[in-house]
Amino acid sequence: MEKVCLVIIFNHRFIENITVLEKIYAPRFSNIFYLIPFHTGEIEGMDNSRIIPVYETSYCFQGYMAQAYDKIKRPEFSHYVFLGDDQILNPELNEKNLLNELQLDSKDSFIKNITPYAHSVGDQSNKLFHILSAFRINVGVSYEKELPSCREAAAKCKKLGYPVVEKLPLAFFLHKGYLHPKHFALTIVTLAINKGRTLPYPLFKSYADMIIIDRFSMDEFCRLSGIFAAMNLFVETAIPLAMILACTNIKTEGSINGYYGVEKWREEIPEFERKYNHDLDVLFDQFEEKVLYYHPIKLSKWRYRT
Repeated sequence: MEKVCLVIIFNHRFIENITVLEKIYAPRFSNIFYLIPFHTGEIEGMDNSRIIPVYETSYCFQGYMAQAYDKIKRPEFSHYVFLGDDQILNPELNEKNLLNELQLDSKDSFIKNITPYAHSVGDQSNKLFHILSAFRINVGVSYEKELPSCREAAAKCKKLGYPVVEKLPLAFFLHKGYLHPKHFALTIVTLAINKGRTLPYPLFKSYADMIIIDRFSMDEFCRLSGIFAAMNLFVETAIPLAMILACTNIKTEGSINGYYGVEKWREEIPEFERKYNHDLDVLFDQFEEKVLYYHPIKLSKWRYRT
C-alpha cells in the first residue's frame, strides 16, 4: 500500500498547537512532520525528529518545504500532504483512503485551483509588488540560471492546459473603473519597476494552504520552491508555478471526486465558531461529507476532548 506523509506547516511558532494536532491526526496518519519557524528546544513526549525548524517569512512559506525536504524524504512515501496548522482536514480522510477518495494516482498532485494572474480579480495590493518585483529587482539571486526559460515555462504551461498571459490588462488595475486611491502609489511604483504591464514570466495565483505533491515531483518542486523563496516571490504565486514546472499531472477542485475546501474570512469566522460552539468534537460530528477541509480554525479558540 502506498504511504502518505502528512506535513503540517506553521506560519508562526505556536507550538502549543502540536498537542491538539497530534490528538487529531496521529490516529489517522503514521507519518507526521511539523515545520515550525525558528523552533528551538524539545517537546516532552514527542519524537522531536518530526519537528523541523525552518527559517523564512510566512509570505514565502514555500521555502519551508525546500528547507525541510531532506528531513522528510522517504522512498516509501508516495505523496506528501502539506496542510496548514490552522486547517482541519475532513475527519473521515486518513492515510489509507485519502488518495483513493481524491482519485489521485501515483503521478498526480493536487492544489485547490490555478488561475492565470491576468484572469483573476485585480490586485493592487503589496502582493502584486512582491510578485512582479521578484523578477525585476532581485539582489544576489541568479535565478535565471536555475529556472526554465520563459519560453520553456510557457511550453510546460500549455502542455498542462494552463493559458499563458503575456500582459496584464489595464482593467486589472482598476476598481469599478478607476484606480483606487489607497493603491495608487504602490501600483505606479510596481508598474515602474516592472517597466509596464508585460509579465516577466508565466504567472499564476492559487490558494496554497493545502497541496499534495507526488513523490516523482517532490525533488524539483522543492528545488523550485527554494529558488522562489530566495527571490521573495509571494507564496500564492510561487507554489502553483513550482507545481506547473515540476509536476507531471495536477488535479484541482472539480476533479477530486466532488471534494472541496471551505475558507472562512474575517466577518465569517465568528459566526462559524459560534455555529459549532468552539468545539471540534461538534464540528467533526457535523462535518459535511464532501468538505475537504475548513480554514482557518485557530485551535487556541477551540476545545477538543476526544
